[in-house]
Amino acid sequence: MKKTKILSQILTIFEEISSVPRGSGNEAGIISWLQKRAEDNGFKCQTDEVGNVLIKVPASKGKEKSPTIIFQCHMDMVCEKTPDSKHDFLKDPIKLVYDEDILKAETTSLGADNGIGMALAFAAAEDPVIPHPPLELLFTVDEERGLTGAKALKPGFLKGTKLVNLDSEDEGVFTIGCAGGIDTHISLPLYYEEVPQNFTSYKIATGGMTGGHSGCNIHNERANAIRVLCRTLHLISGAIPFRMAYISGGTAHNAIPRSSETVIYLPEDKISELKKIVENCNETFSAEFKPTDPNLSITCAPFSGFPDRRAMNEYYSLKTVDLVLALPHGVAARSVEMPELVETSNNLAVVSVVNGCLEITTSQRSSVPSRLVGITSKIEAVARLAGANFKSGTGYPPWKPNFDSEFLAMAKAIFKKQFKKDAKVEVIHAGLECGLIGSIDPKMEMISLGPTIRNPHSPDEYLEVSSVEKVWKFIIALLKEIK
Repeated sequence: MKKTKILSQILTIFEEISSVPRGSGNEAGIISWLQKRAEDNGFKCQTDEVGNVLIKVPASKGKEKSPTIIFQCHMDMVCEKTPDSKHDFLKDPIKLVYDEDILKAETTSLGADNGIGMALAFAAAEDPVIPHPPLELLFTVDEERGLTGAKALKPGFLKGTKLVNLDSEDEGVFTIGCAGGIDTHISLPLYYEEVPQNFTSYKIATGGMTGGHSGCNIHNERANAIRVLCRTLHLISGAIPFRMAYISGGTAHNAIPRSSETVIYLPEDKISELKKIVENCNETFSAEFKPTDPNLSITCAPFSGFPDRRAMNEYYSLKTVDLVLALPHGVAARSVEMPELVETSNNLAVVSVVNGCLEITTSQRSSVPSRLVGITSKIEAVARLAGANFKSGTGYPPWKPNFDSEFLAMAKAIFKKQFKKDAKVEVIHAGLECGLIGSIDPKMEMISLGPTIRNPHSPDEYLEVSSVEKVWKFIIALLKEIK
């Protein structure tokens, strides 16, 4: 597609951002980039103790007395890649691939969540022609692992009281509310012993699943690779006594697991039966999830990577499977007031074995605080029944929608004038930092918007390029309208 000058400028900024590794917890490089860009433009820049960056942009001539507008984004990204990818998220730039109106990455997540929002904020701040009020550009750290940057914000850090969050993923939609969330970490000590001499080892792997964002895509009923693996192991356990050496699956608390694997030891005379069960499971689950996960696969193959031949005993092998299967995953409840909205859910996110302990991470979301506590209590109860240790985080609050906000009314009127149609106003199940920012300053009026992004938190993530310019046109109109 043909790119206008401003669209090319926005995409150039995004390309620069994408060249800097910025996975959650690895934001030092992008913090330096933000600080230097502010310095190059002559903007004042503050960085707090956790790394959140606030850049202050003076008003254009004639708008010095206009109320300050805050553009807010998070600087980190979810790092997901295909099984065959050699990408190193700690040092390699994201390789961008343009295909007409689609922008994606080569074998990795794109990071348009929330890099394109960062690019839009800078484009607005740096444009010498656009009349705009004073601006505050707030870039937070570590959003994707639990909104920890926003949690650390202090009262008074922001001066503005009107905030545009640029972390939404549907052009033409204003988000004005979101779910809160809590993560729970479960740890179960395991008992290992040497396996019998007549046992041999096989790797069983589940993969090819669609995955996606645990807030945006949980209602799509996509397969969870960890659960598919444990359903397979449960069926195997009914016919074959096996010992599990390890289990692994999932990468992030807010990504639906796309792959998982285990190594089991089993009697040599049961190999043919194992292969038959896995083949049947592959056929059954491929049919079950065909609409959502057409590339789902379950495989088994000989494995010879553990010379010490130690594994969990049979009791703990089955206990591991039972604990994972007992934990909830998916939509738990929908909103009564807005039936199209998922109210409460859980993502069975990560499973691994570390230092002889089974480690599990789950991520709960709800727009109703008491029900967030309720589903977290259920997960803790399952862990307690299994004899496991558990710890739930402090979480983050939901963002309660204000349909009567004057700022929202103004944004809707500007959108209708600009595009000759009404913007859609919604509440979402994904988490946004607006709930935390609003808890620090209850007077803050907020909306969230952004260009169209699909399949975030996965290697299938892509950006609809044309939607970027539409968001830009709205931003320009909004800044001009602020008196």
